[in-house]
Amino acid sequence: MQLYNVGMFGLTSGVWLGDAFIRESIVPSKLQQTSSKGFGKKEETKRNDDKEDRFATWSLGVQKATMQFEWDYGTSIAQRCNWGRCMGTATSLSSMANIRSEGLIVVNEARRMKKREEKRVIFDFDGGNYLAGLIGSCYFRAPRYMTFSQQSQSIRREPYLTEYMIFFRPKSDELSPSAATTSLGSIEADIDSVPEYYCSRTSRLYNSQDGSLMQGSTAFFALQQPQMETE
Repeated sequence: MQLYNVGMFGLTSGVWLGDAFIRESIVPSKLQQTSSKGFGKKEETKRNDDKEDRFATWSLGVQKATMQFEWDYGTSIAQRCNWGRCMGTATSLSSMANIRSEGLIVVNEARRMKKREEKRVIFDFDGGNYLAGLIGSCYFRAPRYMTFSQQSQSIRREPYLTEYMIFFRPKSDELSPSAATTSLGSIEADIDSVPEYYCSRTSRLYNSQDGSLMQGSTAFFALQQPQMETE
């Protein structure tokens, strides 16, 4: 495999299909259960302020996922994620950014005379709440501002989402000679041989009250492009 400078046309040329592996921290209170079975004294319950080894105190899950970027070839952009069947812990939908984000392209160097790995595309998502960028083979999305306050419990804020993706493809010697990639990142291939393009995504959800990690997710996607109709 090798890194792939996806470009805007490559990013939006199809639907990314994959699987997400979710890990969610178990609330300490769920671990503090008093046992009354057997003889002798009851086991003492640990206090919330006691320090304990937090290793392996996670609930896990696997879930089907699709991801799609919608672009009007101007300045409007949207990122959408759909979460399907799940086994175990499911992806948290407490943050709208984990479902759909809409915004504008504020910087687009795709048409400038630069090397492809140096070209930047910067997005302003959700009314300025999130900043995203596509630089070469990497994509990131993070809150523009983060405020944590345990005192204002009455104000309900969505958890903060951070996201980082890397795009890659099989090495050039593994691709069919009939397949080619344009300078804009779109993929040209015949029907008999469609090269596969991949993406790995790492995301985190943070509690807006105290900044603690709520959930982590690692997902792997393959790009599915619409088939070209032939006469």
